[in-house]
Amino acid sequence: MNPKTFNILTAAIFIVAFPIWIIRYFNSGAPITVFTYIGLAIMIPAIILLLIARYQLADSFSVSAKATRLVTTGLYKRFRHPIYYAGILMMLGFGFFLQQRLIFYICIFIIALQMYRIKKEEKVLEDKFGDEYRKYRESTWF
Repeated sequence: MNPKTFNILTAAIFIVAFPIWIIRYFNSGAPITVFTYIGLAIMIPAIILLLIARYQLADSFSVSAKATRLVTTGLYKRFRHPIYYAGILMMLGFGFFLQQRLIFYICIFIIALQMYRIKKEEKVLEDKFGDEYRKYRESTWF
């Protein structure tokens, strides 16, 4: 599947499925508390950031660590891994929304997994782009 099609499908899933899921949750009789709204306040911007980052990464996106092109514009101008950060925020928001401790424990595991992936990915990028990547890394916040 080409990256443009993947971006469109990813956006469609979030744009269509997420609101349906939220509406169904609110109509289900599940407890609605301040944490439900905190979760939404975290998840919605995280989803938007994830979609923007995925779009900006374009054909450089891959599941495994590859170095096709160094993306240094848009969100990537300040954040080296906005997709990972947005995913973590989404999980945290999801935990608040559902008020489930298990989600927070899963999030801790995912954070550890993402940190491992980030280190692996940064090694691949540094091997491929050398000084260009090191200079970029120093110019970003994290």
